[in-house]
Amino acid sequence: MVPLVDAAFNLGRLGLLVAGLADRGQLARWCTEDRLHQGPRTALFPEAPALLGRLEGAGALAASWSGAGTSLIGICDATDAPAVRAAGEAALDECGVAGRAVTLEPDLVGLVVDRGADEGT
Repeated sequence: MVPLVDAAFNLGRLGLLVAGLADRGQLARWCTEDRLHQGPRTALFPEAPALLGRLEGAGALAASWSGAGTSLIGICDATDAPAVRAAGEAALDECGVAGRAVTLEPDLVGLVVDRGADEGT
């Protein structure tokens, strides 16, 4: 059970994040704020807020937890990616957290269904 106000807050932020990913001019740091997941996760990974702050300080337009585990993501322009990745590596070292920072490319195509050999069966 979660409070309706917190669930609505998260859904609103989700809409803002999607809009920001579609139009970079709409992307703001606060679109990744969360009232349901980040607090409990931070209890298990207390270095996360500092790491996220370092990503944003290095040029990430937004940063948040990513996925169900201990992954974090910094969303940035391609030109800022090397600095954001380097800041992530440095922050991990300084916080004593084992891990690595990688640069990922966005999937601009989306889901593709290839029926291949199954066509017509």
